[in-house]
Amino acid sequence: MRLFLSLLMLLALSGCQVTHSLPEPQLAREPQLPEIHVQIAGPVPGHWVRNELRQVGVFEQVAEGRDPSGYNLRVVSLGDYSTARHIPKLLLSAFTLFTVPVPVSWDGRMSFELSRGEQLLARYDIANQTRHYMGLFAHANGANENVRLIVDEFVARLQKDAAIFSVPLLKPLYTPQPQLPAGLKLPPDAQVSATFTVHADGHVSDIATSQAPVELQQAVIDSLSTWRYEPWAVQDGTARQQRVEKRFAFGSASDGVPPLDSLLSQPCSAVVAEADRFQAAHPQAQLREVPTFKYTSALLFMSVLSRSANTEHVLGYPRKFEEALPRIVAQCRANPESSYEVQVAKALGLSH
Repeated sequence: MRLFLSLLMLLALSGCQVTHSLPEPQLAREPQLPEIHVQIAGPVPGHWVRNELRQVGVFEQVAEGRDPSGYNLRVVSLGDYSTARHIPKLLLSAFTLFTVPVPVSWDGRMSFELSRGEQLLARYDIANQTRHYMGLFAHANGANENVRLIVDEFVARLQKDAAIFSVPLLKPLYTPQPQLPAGLKLPPDAQVSATFTVHADGHVSDIATSQAPVELQQAVIDSLSTWRYEPWAVQDGTARQQRVEKRFAFGSASDGVPPLDSLLSQPCSAVVAEADRFQAAHPQAQLREVPTFKYTSALLFMSVLSRSANTEHVLGYPRKFEEALPRIVAQCRANPESSYEVQVAKALGLSH
């Protein structure tokens, strides 16, 4: 009897077994998956997610940040993972000498978006409810286990969908930015999200835009309808079309000039294609007169002007950019899958 009471007391003090709504995922060592760069937003500590992605051992590498031409994983978490919210319950339980267990829960939801460059490949939404009773010796890994199961479930699903890593890389050939009506007044956060289908022959169709002023939606649709990508060969198991999601920011635009982030986010292949078309149509024109380069020079000048009190440095920036243009174009031509932003930063000696 004494032994039974001792075991009962120990159970009350230590709590009960952790239970989850999500079953233990069936992970496999194969197939191995390529390197991914991970960005994390939400209450879950970023190192929890990245460490677990590394622990499963199926990725070549798990890195922080974003790779303009590689595979990127954006993780958004929802839920309260703070242990502090359980402290009041523990204090109440203390008045019973912890003979009354404290119910503890962790309700986690995480969204995983896998992309390559700006090409969305897959999206997974996974939830897990973790329950147990906490005694004197708390289950310190309750929240960690909640996150571990969610991350492992994502990896298990991704392994089943590993064919998405063989989807042909979209290579833009012609991607002009939306041109806005002159004098259109916009709020600082004006933006339009668009989804569209790219077909194997390179043309774009099925354009859908988010809610926004009609002028913005039409400008995006008119622009996207002219976009062209490099065609790809359709073989057994190769997709005939791909769905793409892209966001256009207009908040800093005026008189039809696109914002700086929209200019810099272009792939090198699109910038080179624009420069070649412009120079073919205007053989006597200077490289600085290509619209993307002209707008970049002006907007970079305004950006530097707002951050620097050195007048000589500011006034010399347009010339510095113009002198760097041949190097930028040469590097973009040699690295068509790279980002225009990366090559501008390298040529100007800016951190990226």
